[in-house]
Amino acid sequence: MKSHDQSRSRLDRAEFRAALSHGLKTPLNSILGFTGLLLSGIEGPLTPAQRESLEAISKAGHYLLELVRELLDASSESTTELEAPRPLNLGAAVDEVLCLFAPQLRFAGFEPRIEGRPWPEAIGTPRALRQILVNFVSNALRYGKPGRLSFCAQAKGEAVELALSNPGAFCEGVFEHRMMHSASEIEPCGLGLAIACELAARMGGRIEIRTETQGGHSEVVAALLLPIQKGVRLGSGALPSHHRTRTSLIAAISHELREPLNAIRGFAQLLEAEIDGSLSPAQRQSVTQIATAAELLVNSLNDVLDIARADVGQLRVLPRHISLVSLSQGLREEINRWGSRFFPEATIHIAHPPQDISLFLDPRLVTKATLALVRHASHPFCASIRIDLEHHFSSLRISVENPSLRVDSAQAEAAFDPFRTIVVPSGRRSLGLGLALAKARTLARLHGGEAWAEDGPATRWLLTFPFQIDFK
Repeated sequence: MKSHDQSRSRLDRAEFRAALSHGLKTPLNSILGFTGLLLSGIEGPLTPAQRESLEAISKAGHYLLELVRELLDASSESTTELEAPRPLNLGAAVDEVLCLFAPQLRFAGFEPRIEGRPWPEAIGTPRALRQILVNFVSNALRYGKPGRLSFCAQAKGEAVELALSNPGAFCEGVFEHRMMHSASEIEPCGLGLAIACELAARMGGRIEIRTETQGGHSEVVAALLLPIQKGVRLGSGALPSHHRTRTSLIAAISHELREPLNAIRGFAQLLEAEIDGSLSPAQRQSVTQIATAAELLVNSLNDVLDIARADVGQLRVLPRHISLVSLSQGLREEINRWGSRFFPEATIHIAHPPQDISLFLDPRLVTKATLALVRHASHPFCASIRIDLEHHFSSLRISVENPSLRVDSAQAEAAFDPFRTIVVPSGRRSLGLGLALAKARTLARLHGGEAWAEDGPATRWLLTFPFQIDFK
């Protein structure tokens, strides 16, 4: 029985990995296609700064495509299986990662510095090194302070230490899969660095986070120590315990893909804003297509991470008192922001009862789940969407309806399966591709509610969230 369960688990991971990879390739190929079109000059000349941004998008896009292809070809149980170790060019790896993060660092006010070159060589694997550096810079952006962001490398006994320093602070518990409370919400912390810690250990190295004082100023140092020759293994201490489940698999995949994707979004925003030069109408349309495809990829990764956090108990319900009107207004802002990118000509109508009531629920989860339903109901065409909020017994009931779309109820239920493909008789519509419905149901059930579909002249997608009512 145990052997059968393990085989089923491996198959489950392999099937999901393949489905996720195929789901990411379509918008990614769109990004690369439109980027190549712009770089060819067919749609008009480019300024040097515009060409530099597009080349960075192309580089990040091909890196993402490489990762997706590796996911499709992977046959091992672990997402972190490494190739044979070899000498590493640490400086080239740092340059590559800083190029990926250039827009975010620029907008956030960080000043990357490379110190002490030339650097000594270390032994390891390029992909693992790149992922660790991506996680270092990502955490610095999230928790550090704008200003100097310094990289340096030096030999230390049998190891080479590659260190990133910043006056800010990495979050506590960076080697754990846990959540951090902030003023506005609970956000994930430590998952990326926990994965990086394991990658370092697999290369025979380790990661250290420490505080140093220089000239009366304190700064936090994230250091990767790697061996200088094959066969050496540095003491790594206690490693985080990873459950080899689909949850940890998709979380690891999402974190590895997120930062190069953020680079694409950042450069696309620079181009859209015409900061580095004006665009012709054809160029603007291509840049918009790149930015839209990047947003689709971001939505997919956010869905993956939310489901993964719910699976391992890291996405918790944090109810608070909020009026129905305030909840409706927040939903409207979020959905209109999303719709303006994907369906700028669509009409989105949100209705709620005229009598305001006080709710006690988690508006963050309610908004995420509702937006997931809207995203699903809107594809692949959308002229209008109607969203109704009503109190139904002791629950908030939200229905989402696209008048142009009707699906058999049995097919609609099957669409809640992740990446399930369902084609309606007309052949015009495929349902269930992606994780939007699975995410909506996961978040609703986490809140003690439910998500389902109802048949009718148009299919309605529904959510319920239990709450306590105090009529005003």
